[in-house]
Amino acid sequence: MKLFSFFNKKSTTSQSATPVITAPTTPQHTIPIATASDEPPTLQQRLSSAYPSRSGLYPHELLMLSYAPSYTIKENTFQHFWKWEYSVTDPQDVLDSLFIRGFIQQESHAQALSHLTVPQLKALLASVGEKLSGNKTELITRILDNFDGDKLCEAIPVFRFALTAKGEEEIKQNEYVLYLHRSRYMSAWEMNRLLHEDNPSHLQYRDIIWREFNRKLSLHFQNGDYGLYRSVFYQMHSFLCEEGKYKSALIMLLNTVSYDLSGLGNASNLKPNYAMPLAQEILYKHHLVNIYSEDKVEVIPYPGITQSGKKLFEALDMPTDDFIAFVYQECTTIKIHERVFSAEECANIFLASIGLEERRLINSYEVAKQRLCKRFKLKKPPED
Repeated sequence: MKLFSFFNKKSTTSQSATPVITAPTTPQHTIPIATASDEPPTLQQRLSSAYPSRSGLYPHELLMLSYAPSYTIKENTFQHFWKWEYSVTDPQDVLDSLFIRGFIQQESHAQALSHLTVPQLKALLASVGEKLSGNKTELITRILDNFDGDKLCEAIPVFRFALTAKGEEEIKQNEYVLYLHRSRYMSAWEMNRLLHEDNPSHLQYRDIIWREFNRKLSLHFQNGDYGLYRSVFYQMHSFLCEEGKYKSALIMLLNTVSYDLSGLGNASNLKPNYAMPLAQEILYKHHLVNIYSEDKVEVIPYPGITQSGKKLFEALDMPTDDFIAFVYQECTTIKIHERVFSAEECANIFLASIGLEERRLINSYEVAKQRLCKRFKLKKPPED
């Protein structure tokens, strides 16, 4: 576990932990399995292992609160994720239920008018002979002063839903649902369970995410799934950027780069069999395919890594020489049992990609091929 001690991030949340909420009945903790037709589990299956919020809402209903203001009162077209990620086959029914229970309401006339364009607002004012000058806010005020309720309902083409104070409070108390829907670190259903079942220290949801990152790192490392392993590092980098911890985020990004340039992918614990040339060739290709090059001349980080590196350089606002020295220092601390490129070469490839150094290793893709040939005792690189 020493390898992962660096990542044991302490909670930074000063607020008191959210109370554990016990469901009215004990959920049956089974993991729904997709059928042969790849249909998602039913909503009832999901609910059987989920816990309601203080006001009795489940993850799919909490997410609907966040989306409700984008839906109209009368007719809607719903996104596919409602079925495939939340097992909701009738989203309109969920909206109606939230309306009946007082979590959402019809938006006000002023809110509905705010969705109209300035030309549309002026057309309404022109229809009653009112002046058309002023900004949008002034136009809306003038319309409200000159139209009664019934006339406004006829004039406004579309009314949307709006949150009530009760609905706003639910979103505030359960922000993990929308956050995970967007970030994809895990599903909202999984976090719902972890908050209530695997949380003896009453951790906040962001601390649970960090804990799960570490668990995944350990699991992927033990299984030799270094492609998944590096992906967790990249997620940790993104997570730390959200918290403004840019130097720690850079360390995670450098781990990602180092494993990308190592040639190690998933199922990389296979041992070479030098008595079987075909097996050696397969291992060679298995490693080479994990090394990214757009032109088969120079090895480079993936484009997303390069963009992240540039953003971190700007965010850290360090002198260029200090940033470069930090990258080299951190790369040398990353211990990888198999490498195609040395730690110093990885640092240079990364720094060159973000424009802070000249590339030192030329024809690096060919260099990678030759080094892999030597490792797997091949006389020459197999044909791509």
